[in-house]
Amino acid sequence: MRGPRAFRLPALILLMVLGAFIGNIVGEIAAPYWPVFGNYARLGLAPTEINLLNTVDLTLGFNFNLNVFGGLGALSMLMFWWKR
Repeated sequence: MRGPRAFRLPALILLMVLGAFIGNIVGEIAAPYWPVFGNYARLGLAPTEINLLNTVDLTLGFNFNLNVFGGLGALSMLMFWWKR
């Protein structure tokens, strides 16, 4: 066994986010030469405010912006995860 099951999914998510981050950096470097790599797709949930009895305001939401290389980086990390 390669490790506790509880750590597998968070490690996979972390690897995919890291791959997307590095891929987005590569896409930004390539964007001046090939403008199509500078286009981003936005994935996520819009910010939502929750007011708890006029005492605490809580805002929840997240966005991922991926370009072509970011998507390829996340997919390559997923393939790396399956092969190990």
